[in-house]
Amino acid sequence: MSDQDSSLSLGEYEEKFNKYSHSAKTTLGFGLGAMTDQMSHQFFQFAAFTFYYAVVGIDLFWLAPSYILFAIWDSINDPLIGALSDRTVSKYGRRRFWVLLSLIPFALCNVFLFFPPAFWPIPIVSEGWNTAYMIFMICMYDLFYSMFSANQTSLFPEMFKSESERGRANRIKNTLTIIGLLLGFALPSFLIKPILI
Repeated sequence: MSDQDSSLSLGEYEEKFNKYSHSAKTTLGFGLGAMTDQMSHQFFQFAAFTFYYAVVGIDLFWLAPSYILFAIWDSINDPLIGALSDRTVSKYGRRRFWVLLSLIPFALCNVFLFFPPAFWPIPIVSEGWNTAYMIFMICMYDLFYSMFSANQTSLFPEMFKSESERGRANRIKNTLTIIGLLLGFALPSFLIKPILI
C-alpha cells in the first residue's frame, strides 16, 4: 500500500479498491474461458493416448517413447511461451494477443488430434505414420493449449484488481471450471465406446 493509500479512511479505501470495474458479462466470459480450458485439457489427458492405443491400434512399444517425447516437448514449450508472453507488446495487450492468436489453431488441433491417417478417406494404416502423426499432433495441441491457458490464466490479476472483483470472478471461474472438468472427464466415455463397438 502506498503512502497515499494509507491516508484514506476505511470507507474511502473500500470504495477505491472494492468496486467492480468489469461487468458481470465480462466476468462470465472470463469464466467460460477457464471452463473450455479445463474441459479440453481433461478430455486430452483422459482420451488422447487411450484413443491411439484402443481405437487406432498403436502398440505400447510406440506409445511409451511417444509419451516421453511429448513430456520433453512440454518441459521446453511451457517456459518458452511464458517468456514470450511476458515480453510481448501489442495493441491488444501482452496476454490477449496470445489468447486471440491461439484460438483457431487450438480448436483445429482438438479436431485433427482425433482424425489420424488411419481414418482418412484413403486410410494409411502404417503404425509408423500414425505414431508420427500422433506425436506431431499432441505437440501442436500442447503448444496452442499452453499459448491459450498460460495467458488466459495470467489475465486474472491483470483484469480483476480489487478484492471484491477477484472474489466474484473466482466464484464464477471456479464453478465453470468444475463443470468443464466433469464434461472433459465424461465426454470421452460417450465418444470412444461407440467407436469400439
